[in-house]
Amino acid sequence: MPQSERTVESLRKKLRGQEAGSQMAAQQQDVPGDIHLQRMADRLGDTRFQTVQRRTMATRIGRVLGSRHLHRLVSLTRPGSAISPGAGVDVIQRFDTYEHAKIAEQTVAGTVTVRGVQLTLGEINALGDLYDRVDDLLNADPNELRQLVALVRRQKANPKSVTDNDWEKATAGRPEGKRYIDLAKKNTPHYGPSNPAMVPPQAGTAAGEDHRAQWENYHRWALGCAQQAANTSDQTKKQQLMDRAATINAFGDHFLADAFASGHLFNKDDVMSLAKKRVTQLKPAELTKLFKVVADRVFAVHGATLSKYEVDVPGPWWPNLDSAYMFRELLAGIYEQEPGVVYGAIVKAVHDHLNKQGFEVSNTKAKWTLVGDLELANSPDTQKWLQTAIQQTHANLTEASKPNQCVDPGVLVGLVTQYLPSPTKQSAAMVNKMVEKMADPKGGMADELTAVINRTLPTILDTLVRMKKIRLA
Repeated sequence: MPQSERTVESLRKKLRGQEAGSQMAAQQQDVPGDIHLQRMADRLGDTRFQTVQRRTMATRIGRVLGSRHLHRLVSLTRPGSAISPGAGVDVIQRFDTYEHAKIAEQTVAGTVTVRGVQLTLGEINALGDLYDRVDDLLNADPNELRQLVALVRRQKANPKSVTDNDWEKATAGRPEGKRYIDLAKKNTPHYGPSNPAMVPPQAGTAAGEDHRAQWENYHRWALGCAQQAANTSDQTKKQQLMDRAATINAFGDHFLADAFASGHLFNKDDVMSLAKKRVTQLKPAELTKLFKVVADRVFAVHGATLSKYEVDVPGPWWPNLDSAYMFRELLAGIYEQEPGVVYGAIVKAVHDHLNKQGFEVSNTKAKWTLVGDLELANSPDTQKWLQTAIQQTHANLTEASKPNQCVDPGVLVGLVTQYLPSPTKQSAAMVNKMVEKMADPKGGMADELTAVINRTLPTILDTLVRMKKIRLA
């Protein structure tokens, strides 16, 4: 049987028994209500109709069936290609890699060798976004580590020369859940602890999953290694322990640096939980309206780009994303399978707003305006206090490495935390008010989702292609 006849027969089988529902399907697709899909399907094989007429009918039927495929695209995809839990619109949210590396290298000198690769302490700081734990770094594949270090150095020289896709390719050999994009979906430890003045804590917020707790855990571990070195007479073993302490401490300083980014002082889980609570309270019609507003706005800007793609689903119809309606169905299908994508987009929106405008903070020594990602070079005060905190962590290591010393880790930790920024009462109230508006589906949520998608659309499309959700038409 020729391919064209097989396609027609497949279509006719799909449509048998659907005539009663064809009016509703047609209305959902905004086509005239008098279209009867079964009757049109019967005519597809009738050679008395001109080829162009049959093609037109096939296209109209395809759009109706295609939208159904599109709305269910996640459940219909190939095994192993479902969106993973915690998936988000954004890829990475933090001080950029070169900022981590540069600020640390300007603060402390020194190198260590990991898996045969020589690294500066600043480069180890930067690798906190590329390895989930310091153990992953210490046991990394040497070839992968060389690639990542080369990318860090290239980005230090030219920040725009490295993209998220470069990091993803360098980590592509890792097992599922350990790749760059996977780590970006689990980046709660790069955000701040719950703060009722900024965002009221929501049910289910994980205690200790924040940048301050992560930094303190690593710093205490590094201090323990330094104390071991102080009590070791074997010089080779002593140096190994001090190198290990420096590596663990530098990796921990990555989270210390995150504590100095304005877009990271809120608790990620609190914002996601708030957005979830608001969205799940919507009626179906209200949720549809939310996606329609977002899809219409995004398609008005990026329609030409979106129209180049089609949905990669089984069946004879692979619908193109060539209308705002089809893009809305894509958004609805993804939300149906992984609602965390929408909640993560609100986190991204809050993050970006706070980074852009900054806000007033204070520590035990001073008050200043904290800035965010990509803005570190423009804030001498933020640089000053971040560098002071990093210097103190290394001074603590030196103190702990002295022989015959009785070191209290809690006291040493306090010498660092006195420099960490906290929102003032006024700025905390400002952030709380802003988050409330942005997480409100009937308030500013549509604006924020639109802005996030518009800014990150290339990454979204690349990710969906990689996951075999869509493909170039």
